[in-house]
Amino acid sequence: MDQPLATDPTSARKFERVQIQLHVMYLNEKQVLDAQMLNLSVGGMAIFTQGELPVGEDAMVAFTLDSGFTEAHTISTICEIKHCTFQKEPWGFVCGLQFERLTPSEAYEVEQFLGLMS
Repeated sequence: MDQPLATDPTSARKFERVQIQLHVMYLNEKQVLDAQMLNLSVGGMAIFTQGELPVGEDAMVAFTLDSGFTEAHTISTICEIKHCTFQKEPWGFVCGLQFERLTPSEAYEVEQFLGLMS
């Protein structure tokens, strides 16, 4: 499902992302934020949040994969914030996060979930 992109040599993404909306909790040393996942891959995700996230920082994220077809799985892992861009409509920040410590079993759960959702 989530194969490395070989068709576009200029693509910066290693894995194809699937658009999906899930609740995400973002935690660092200073704050806990609720966020909305915009897309997901085995390599990372994009989120929408009301607070700006510091680029380059590592933080914990937690989200639950629940397709309704299989048992729900909660993933809690470390991500690096790769970019965070302000937007006016709706007001907030779109941030790209790269998974840093996704275990093989968590990566498998993400792949299985994305296969059911696409």
